[in-house]
Amino acid sequence: MNSFLSTSRDRSVAHFYANMAVNSNNIRYHPVLFEIEVNTTRTDTKPFADLKYDSQFSDENEVLFMTGSIFRVVNVKKGSQDDPFWSIKLILCGEEDNQLKEVFKYLKDELDDETDMGSVGKVLYDMGKHEQS
Repeated sequence: MNSFLSTSRDRSVAHFYANMAVNSNNIRYHPVLFEIEVNTTRTDTKPFADLKYDSQFSDENEVLFMTGSIFRVVNVKKGSQDDPFWSIKLILCGEEDNQLKEVFKYLKDELDDETDMGSVGKVLYDMGKHEQS
């Protein structure tokens, strides 16, 4: 991916864009809202930018995250009939995060510095996602 992850601090703006996928009549998509916690004092994360004062659409309260940003999943909540949006809580973290160090080490050891589609397939297979591998 050679772009940024565009997010909004405004839940209604996020709902608007997520609804676009729902309204596309594509039943493969499920609306998801990511709630991202950011510790602005950390120095080991990829850069991000609050564009509220620099955007043509300042009312969107847009925050951009750089490609390669690493997020830890805190929890996932399934939507309800009243609110069909799944909610996924994330925390922005860096490669020095203790829990992630173990994951990175495992992946590096397993992939043996290979980064082709075969190595991605092996990781998916090991995760139990046999059809996707």
